[in-house]
Amino acid sequence: MKMSESLTVSGQVQDLEQIGQWVENVAEQWALPMSTTFAIQLCCEEAYSNTARHGISNTAPSSSKQNEVILLLGYDQGSVSLKIEDHGIRFNPLEVEQVQTPKTLDDAKIGGLGIQLMKKFAQEISYEFVNQTNRIMMRFKVGDITA
Repeated sequence: MKMSESLTVSGQVQDLEQIGQWVENVAEQWALPMSTTFAIQLCCEEAYSNTARHGISNTAPSSSKQNEVILLLGYDQGSVSLKIEDHGIRFNPLEVEQVQTPKTLDDAKIGGLGIQLMKKFAQEISYEFVNQTNRIMMRFKVGDITA
């Protein structure tokens, strides 16, 4: 049985709370395991955070359609898909080089590990840039989280 839900947000960092609640509500509605819900929420929030912090235009008004971000969740045959679309700066997260794990706590820096976490928690990730739109797609097998 195919199911889908969507959410459109303003492209602002403060939308993260609304996004987290939306993922939780959809996961509860679809009776997803906690491990799958966690993976989806983490990946969704990491991808959205990158978009809101680095990809959205600072020159357009925050209410502008240009800054809107559309999130789509789909559930079909034991897997959940997540698609995030925005009209921000072209950015393919799959082209980002892997950050080296720090050897000591003093070497550790805040940030920079979100894309690696997405690659770890999603079973599939793809990206495309079509019609001035970034699209990142992730797939999660229900209950098959390897972290």
